[in-house]
Amino acid sequence: MHSELHRLAAIQDEATLTDLLLLRLDGAEIAPAATRLEAILCGGMGYAQAAPANRRMREAAFLPVQSPSQSQLRWELDRLGVVA
Repeated sequence: MHSELHRLAAIQDEATLTDLLLLRLDGAEIAPAATRLEAILCGGMGYAQAAPANRRMREAAFLPVQSPSQSQLRWELDRLGVVA
């Protein structure tokens, strides 16, 4: 995802809506998975209110609220004829 973001940034004028929607969908899937893994690796300390892992879990949980949901992104991609 990191390399795809940099690739698209380098070709801003050529990036398609499909490219951007796929990147956002990847982010929507990776963020919660990464924060769950971090919480597991940190153990109980990851759930402490002041722990960085806890803050990241809250931020990952908020992503669908302030940005398109995964189902909305998939709907848009389906509308464009892309299987995600």
